[in-house]
Amino acid sequence: VADFNLTPSAVTPTPTPTATATPEVCEPESISATGLTLKRNKSGEVTVTVNGDTCDVVEGETVKATINAAGKKRISITPSATTDASGEATFTITAKKTSGSARVTFKAGSAKKSITVKVRK
Repeated sequence: VADFNLTPSAVTPTPTPTATATPEVCEPESISATGLTLKRNKSGEVTVTVNGDTCDVVEGETVKATINAAGKKRISITPSATTDASGEATFTITAKKTSGSARVTFKAGSAKKSITVKVRK
């Protein structure tokens, strides 16, 4: 006759991994904007749209604007703006007294877009 002693053993449950939601990171991929023509000493607005690499538009992105050296004699611009829920940022451009063209470059992340602003009499 065999004699068996049963010893209870504790079973440690194996934890089940749970998925953690990671917010989608959408980097700026492209910027769209159109040129502008202003009369001297007048202002106008340019709206730029920032499109993302993994999403349609990028919200909350800072877009910076720079003017080429010759253009600084012709216009001034809001230096930066933040995109809204539609991925749009609006800049105010003011023409100075000098007629001619200025190149404005908008930059968000690694995306860039340049437009021409013409100042007329």
